[in-house]
Amino acid sequence: MTGASASAPGIDALWLDEPDADAQAPEALSIKDVAQRLGVSVRVIRDYQRRGLLAPRADESFVFDRADCRRIAAITNARWLGFTLPEIKHMFCADEGCATTRVLQLNREKCMQRIETLARQRAEIDHRLGLLWQVHVRLLDRLAANRQPPA
Repeated sequence: MTGASASAPGIDALWLDEPDADAQAPEALSIKDVAQRLGVSVRVIRDYQRRGLLAPRADESFVFDRADCRRIAAITNARWLGFTLPEIKHMFCADEGCATTRVLQLNREKCMQRIETLARQRAEIDHRLGLLWQVHVRLLDRLAANRQPPA
């Protein structure tokens, strides 16, 4: 992903906060420009709009501002972390102060589940890397033995 990562006034994205990530972005961007800048498709942005993840425009314009870019980037990052769009919508609600205690608990539980899953995956990756290093060392030994002139 390129471009901004998260955070806007009122949308400080509890899980991702980079307040000035898009300070150089123009004030108004077309949907195509936003898609290109953030590495998502126009179709994805329209889907976010349809699902209520982006604030509707009173004038139904297709011009996006920096806050929209930050919100789309936050959605993209949260998706990358393994959250579903409904879960992300609840997270925005939590940031905006309209979430119930139950929603906040569910968000916290989901975060812990992702942490545990990633920790297990990291342990598996570490194990496999160890095995690969062992194979690598054995191969180096064999190569060195093959280079020795016969006695």
